[in-house]
Amino acid sequence: MKVKIGLIFMALLLVINVSVGAKGDAKSDVAATVNGAKISKSELSQFANTQQLYRQLAQINPDFAQLLFSSQEGKDLLSEYQNQKLNSLVDMKLLEIEAKNQGITIPEAEKNGMLNQQVEAIKKQNKFTDEELLKALKSRGINSLEQFKKIIWADSKDQVLIKKLQQQVVDSVAVTEKEIKDYYEENRSKFKQPAEVKAKHILIKTDDKSEKEAKAKAQKILKELKQGADFAKLAKKYSEGPSAKNGGELGYFGKGRMVAEFEEAAFNLEIGEVSEPVKTQFGYHIIKVEDKKESQLLSLSEAKEDIKNGLTQQKQQNKWNSFVKDLKENAEIEIKL
Repeated sequence: MKVKIGLIFMALLLVINVSVGAKGDAKSDVAATVNGAKISKSELSQFANTQQLYRQLAQINPDFAQLLFSSQEGKDLLSEYQNQKLNSLVDMKLLEIEAKNQGITIPEAEKNGMLNQQVEAIKKQNKFTDEELLKALKSRGINSLEQFKKIIWADSKDQVLIKKLQQQVVDSVAVTEKEIKDYYEENRSKFKQPAEVKAKHILIKTDDKSEKEAKAKAQKILKELKQGADFAKLAKKYSEGPSAKNGGELGYFGKGRMVAEFEEAAFNLEIGEVSEPVKTQFGYHIIKVEDKKESQLLSLSEAKEDIKNGLTQQKQQNKWNSFVKDLKENAEIEIKL
């Protein structure tokens, strides 16, 4: 059976192929140094992945790809892209060094767990059995799952260390009750819940019949409803919209969610009331409102958890940004491009 390799797996193999190629290039010129540690041009090329970028652009728009890689404007744009990638790589190198200086390590059990998860994710994404995955790997010169895991780890271990460092830096962040209350008082408008209605509908489309025929059919259904027929049963029987299988159920919705004519009719109906046929761009609707929720302000206790989570994330990001900024200001960084 021919093995179909998915895009994610192909991307990972591409990184591996580039990584293997880069290892043999010991004489590469240096792109930058960070506290004495070198970043080679081959590392930058691998990180920026310009070869893959070119291939993707060439497939999508060959003329644009040729222009980008041959014109001065295109070269300037690529240079800017490369500089941005180099700055990111410098930050990563700086954080890798700091993580190692702080003695951060990854326990073997945690490492194996992450690698097994990645392998399982690749198998699931590509619908591989163990044998099919191994066959695909061997076609790329990788002879065992253990070898594959070593390559994955070599490519990802520094990022795992950086994540551990980040967790360590932001771990002490806390949000006080006063901060939560102050945020609530200063941003009360954010916690205003808009009015909503809960409705069902029966849709008779006009794209496959005349408006006269569609309206007549809707009127016939409305007559059955007025005679006591069950709305949900008629929706399942007659409605031509996707909600038909659920008895026309639309759930709760606020203003701005539906087309204007439908929205106006639904919000003007009383609970339990059924509308006359309402014309929209989709056809004729018969609407029944089941419930209404008035606009209301969430209490502090109701909003507290969301506020706490949001403020925690904000404070953690600020602390991390400040940490990285201090590291860069005290580092010896030399760009050699």
